[in-house]
Amino acid sequence: VAYVKMRSFVAVDQLVRIYRKVENPIPFTESQASRILTTAYLHARYMWLLLWPHHLSADWSFECIPVVSEVEDPRNWASVGLYAYILLVVLAAAPWTVLLEWVRGKGRTSTRQRLWRWRLVVLAGLMVGPY
Repeated sequence: VAYVKMRSFVAVDQLVRIYRKVENPIPFTESQASRILTTAYLHARYMWLLLWPHHLSADWSFECIPVVSEVEDPRNWASVGLYAYILLVVLAAAPWTVLLEWVRGKGRTSTRQRLWRWRLVVLAGLMVGPY
């Protein structure tokens, strides 16, 4: 927090609060639905780039990825596929079983249970921490 405050003071809020449309067109779209659909598509696009970085570039230009403005846009299927995959992974991992064992505290915990608890804490931290 102190770093952001110092940077804001030094840059006189130019680098912290002011975004231009050229840098990020999503906040400047007219509808909330368009912002949500575009952000969802970007999640799918970035996941694809993690798996297949063929078109990876350090110099993306303005509207290199067009805004998704309609629900009927076929790019939305990539978003649906990504979120369905994430849901399947979460359901397959069944983290609620570890949570139930943790809450119930069945006497002594084994090394395996402690390992799963640690993994759950680290996973939650990685999901929440960057935001």
